[in-house]
Amino acid sequence: MQFNQIEGPNAAAVEVRRVLQHAKTGLLCVLNWRHELDRLLRGLDAFDYRYDDLMLISRHERIALMHRMTGRLNLELEGEGKWSNGIVGAALAINSGAANVILTGIDPLSKGHKYNSLNLSRMHRETDLLALQIFAEQRLPVFTADPHVAQSTNLALWPLKHAVGLNGHAV
Repeated sequence: MQFNQIEGPNAAAVEVRRVLQHAKTGLLCVLNWRHELDRLLRGLDAFDYRYDDLMLISRHERIALMHRMTGRLNLELEGEGKWSNGIVGAALAINSGAANVILTGIDPLSKGHKYNSLNLSRMHRETDLLALQIFAEQRLPVFTADPHVAQSTNLALWPLKHAVGLNGHAV
């Protein structure tokens, strides 16, 4: 997550909070937080988002991580040129030793976001596609659960026989 998703007034930020309201995650990574920790905690409490562990990642750490994982230096000076949170999350997981990362709902060629119906345009299309292609070229264990994304990015499709639903049962 980022500042705007926690406090932003625009439609996309409000929708993120609506989708995540009353939800919980194991490790919450907050990117580019520039305020005191109490402000972050109040913001998360406002939409009842819970976590087991919290990691704050600065802009410099994010840039360094993506440079390390892609070989591309991206100073992320404008919105369209930034890596999306989902791509940064995949890179962070691999860099932290994850055996496999399975992405779903991240389609760099789509025009919108899978998690909402606001039909807002998706930023980061070119940079995300580039990152996924680099991950595939490097044979990093990043997979997609979406067949059309596998075709457009060259990411391997995660076999459904390994997929596990939220209830712990195979899907």
